[in-house]
Amino acid sequence: KWIVGFHEVCVARGINFQEPGKNYQARLDVFRDTKDDLIDGCEYPFGCYKDEDIERVHRSWTPMEEGPKELGFEQRTCSGPGKPDRFSNGVPSFRFCWETENLQSCSRCKAVLYCGRECQVADWKRGHKNVCARLAKERKDKEKISQMAKEE
Repeated sequence: KWIVGFHEVCVARGINFQEPGKNYQARLDVFRDTKDDLIDGCEYPFGCYKDEDIERVHRSWTPMEEGPKELGFEQRTCSGPGKPDRFSNGVPSFRFCWETENLQSCSRCKAVLYCGRECQVADWKRGHKNVCARLAKERKDKEKISQMAKEE
């Protein structure tokens, strides 16, 4: 319920979620303005809207043995926006491509990986161009500091 209310207020204020890295202050303002008003339902786990749902979740829940590696958190994946699939009506269904094979880093910043030119161009248009130069500078600064430390 909270996320639905938060999203509705953002849409009403004209805040676009499709532009990564933008509207941060506006979204933070919405959060601050609404956090106390939209708490209804936050006591329920995700997907539950009433007490019967909670009981169902508690009955069916079992702990999992998987850690970060088994869940894919340590896996390197393409940073591209993804490719349309049969479930998404031509729209990428995930924010990232998730391809894991034959990845190459951005030639400038070396901070992101791509499976091919299609994903690289799409991510550049999506907003990587706004952060690439800064990431490259930060990487070079870290390399300089590391080199200076080795010389001492």
